[in-house]
Amino acid sequence: MSPSAQRTLDAGADGTKLGTVDRPGYHDISEGIADPAPLAERGSHAPMRYGDTLVIPACALLTLTDLKKHGLLLVPNPLGSAYRRSVFDGQGRGAVEKGSQLFFPVTSLNSCQYLIEAAGHVEIEVFQEEYTSPSAMVYEFKRYDSLPAIAGVSIRRKANGVGTATSYLRYGLRLGKTAVRLTMKLPPGADTGRLERAMLVTVAGHLRRASLSPTGTPTVTYDSPLLTSEPASPCAAFRAEDFHAHFGRPPAPFVEEIFGSAVGRTDFSSGGTGIADATEYAYTYTECKRFTGEDAVDRHTLTMAITSYTADAAAEHAMVIGRQVEAGKPLKKALAADAYCVTRRYARATGALAVRQGRFLVIFSMTDPDRPQDGVDPGEKCESMRGLAERVASRLKG
Repeated sequence: MSPSAQRTLDAGADGTKLGTVDRPGYHDISEGIADPAPLAERGSHAPMRYGDTLVIPACALLTLTDLKKHGLLLVPNPLGSAYRRSVFDGQGRGAVEKGSQLFFPVTSLNSCQYLIEAAGHVEIEVFQEEYTSPSAMVYEFKRYDSLPAIAGVSIRRKANGVGTATSYLRYGLRLGKTAVRLTMKLPPGADTGRLERAMLVTVAGHLRRASLSPTGTPTVTYDSPLLTSEPASPCAAFRAEDFHAHFGRPPAPFVEEIFGSAVGRTDFSSGGTGIADATEYAYTYTECKRFTGEDAVDRHTLTMAITSYTADAAAEHAMVIGRQVEAGKPLKKALAADAYCVTRRYARATGALAVRQGRFLVIFSMTDPDRPQDGVDPGEKCESMRGLAERVASRLKG
């Protein structure tokens, strides 16, 4: 265990209960959260190239470590959404939407989004001329006010309403052929002026260093004494070749990833489930989405979402409950792994395919603009993802 995870662990009364990891700055967390801050960054991948350009990852310009340094904490949520990013992963070869002559692309290709305690939000987006219209990189910031440069990086600011409770501010940074858009909604009571300057100094400094010596996207890991087994990395298991085999077309060169920002606890015996096992299990959630990139509105999309438990029994219980509430139906021919098709919308849309591989509960879902979505038989969707599920789920180990 790394020093960052060596916090006070309030152990349960017996072996069936999980302790709670005490993390600095987190108070009065909900009962469903066992560790409010398990995420860590350990180095980075090698720099990715798109065309003739080395990509400068948004997540390398404002890291989890940077947020902590500035006193900003992620909202603790084991089911995702608090840390979401779009990254070039060097696999997809499909086209991308570069935006118009005046505006950036509708969907960011290279971004990091953080939900901040309490009621805060930070998003950083990077645009480079290889995958963004150069004229849009100029026009986007024309209506911004100029600020003094930092480390040779030009800075502009656009305030989108400053209130007494929260501040919603947007900044533009430019260095050479790279533009950065930084959006912040600061928590109530935050020192807006101090944070504004500190965050800009951090991002500008990272941008200059990355421009001189490009680095890769930081690797996100989980560092918690409650996670005795490593959570799954879905984008490592779900590859561009799997998308191509399914749709017959190449995916975009970037992927969307979601990381649960907390370790959750769950007791499957509560709530009248009929499950006798009263053990509290630790879990967290990760997600990988691949899609065609040339049309942000009408994309072919495949999503792999994984709930990682620390024991096979927990995933088995989750499948039992899922079948009940989602009217899970078997496939025409059983998979090697336990599986069902969602036919009643509850936590997931109909036509999603649920698969249990050991201690992992995997959900595959898709959108196909070539097929009308209304009236499509859920079973047909699930059957179409059979080959995908067999290939990808079998790669999950441990």
